[in-house]
Amino acid sequence: MRTTGKRSLTWDILQPGSIGLFAALVLLWILVALGPEWESFGLRAAARLAGYGAFVAMLVPYLHILRRCFRYRQGPPMTAWLRWHIAAAYLAFLLVIVHSRGRANSPLTLALVWLTWIVMISGVVGFYGQKLLYSFLPRMVAREFGLERLEPQRVFMLQAAEELVRKKELAESPDVIRGFCGAAVQGCLARPLTFWSWVWHPQAEPEALSENWYQRTRSYADAKQQPILDDLWGLVELRRSMDLEYRLHQLGRLWLLVHGPAAWALLVLMIEHVALSMWYGGF
Repeated sequence: MRTTGKRSLTWDILQPGSIGLFAALVLLWILVALGPEWESFGLRAAARLAGYGAFVAMLVPYLHILRRCFRYRQGPPMTAWLRWHIAAAYLAFLLVIVHSRGRANSPLTLALVWLTWIVMISGVVGFYGQKLLYSFLPRMVAREFGLERLEPQRVFMLQAAEELVRKKELAESPDVIRGFCGAAVQGCLARPLTFWSWVWHPQAEPEALSENWYQRTRSYADAKQQPILDDLWGLVELRRSMDLEYRLHQLGRLWLLVHGPAAWALLVLMIEHVALSMWYGGF
């Protein structure tokens, strides 16, 4: 029986090369802004209609945001929604260029232009920057878990470490071994995954968790204790890799701190702009 493989998209807006569309739109904005004013009735009518088209196109990304709140319900896959999000944003940006002619003639339209640029630039930098970051992530961490699995894995590793240090083989161990075990559990594995506290108040690991200290501790252990210390040290090294992965994931989401508030502010001003335009200028 002959099987036919899935058709692959010859061009996908989610691919990094699609950033060229944004570069082309930026160039078009500059050319239109530097060009002559649109005086003819036909061009002004087209600019006005383009504004309504931009408003409709800009609603698609907000529908995508709402859809994410119900991602487990049946419907188009989230990758399809993301494609529509980006394509609609580029289309809206193009229509905004036509609508505004690359200019602003009032405080409201100036705010709209600035917010449009902030939303577009933060979205482009965030989306493509996140793709670049995640392409390097497997090379930077020893074992990749994914953001959602990091906290359950941390709890699992902490429980495993606590079971190791309670083994009878360590009951009569020297102080240096007990100190290393305490530092591994409390100074490393029990700490929560953090980003902001690490940025503002970085805390160095205990000296007992250095490679040299581990080797020194191991030299005090007997043949039964050494495998336990090796397992504990393996958990410490894996936790360090998890810390790096968690911080990289959070770093890849920082753009949302700009993109999100700016997008919601843009929506409010867009609604106000459309309402005022229809009230005072007609459809």
